[in-house]
Amino acid sequence: MMRLSLGALAVLAPLSYASATTYNVSSGFSISSNTQTSLWSYRFSTSTAHTNNYSLMTTSGNLVNELGAFITNANGPATKPVLTDASFPCWFTSTGPGLAPLFCNNASSNNAIASFITGKSTVYTARVTPAETVQFTPPATGLSVVSFLVPKSGMATILYQFTPNDYSCALPGSGVTADGINWYVDKNTETVTWGTLYTTSAMSLATTGADNVSFSVNQGDRINFIIAPNKGNANCTSTVLSATITIP
Repeated sequence: MMRLSLGALAVLAPLSYASATTYNVSSGFSISSNTQTSLWSYRFSTSTAHTNNYSLMTTSGNLVNELGAFITNANGPATKPVLTDASFPCWFTSTGPGLAPLFCNNASSNNAIASFITGKSTVYTARVTPAETVQFTPPATGLSVVSFLVPKSGMATILYQFTPNDYSCALPGSGVTADGINWYVDKNTETVTWGTLYTTSAMSLATTGADNVSFSVNQGDRINFIIAPNKGNANCTSTVLSATITIP
């Protein structure tokens, strides 16, 4: 992982505050509103430039059927999911490969398992979105952005974790190669921290691990969580994001 200084403000910080407000990327997810003034918004760009001016997603819905999503107990075996009527709310691109750019939320206490082979006796797991996380997938070229509109000024502490969750490339005989993802946490147009993650095995997922960074913000700033295909290879780039933002 690599870090860039935001003045002298990008520092590791404690995670507990008195009288602070914490905002959660999963509990704050909405498929009914995605605007310039939404607290959380779901955006994309066909350019790799970090402009802080990204296009808003416009199509949303429950993709539990389209993605063949299954729900399984978070502590149970992932190999025996049971199809349920659970909701899998997403912002998506109806004409794009794999519906990307794609943003889906699993606010439940169980894991969501997406299989692209529905109605079969064998479930070939493609993606797992753990409980209380957001899954997002970048376009073939460009960026996918989960953006937080800062509601008040102060010292913001961001606790985040990026984990590529697309197992497709690890399936026997898939014939698919992947180069991983680039991930970023930005304040407006400035990258505070970033890195590259590679997943080479379904049994050994890459992850940033839980990490945190703290910097000052003003009301109206944006904190952007961004992913992009590494080396321009968009295969198997779906990524799970867990994030909270705490501002006193």
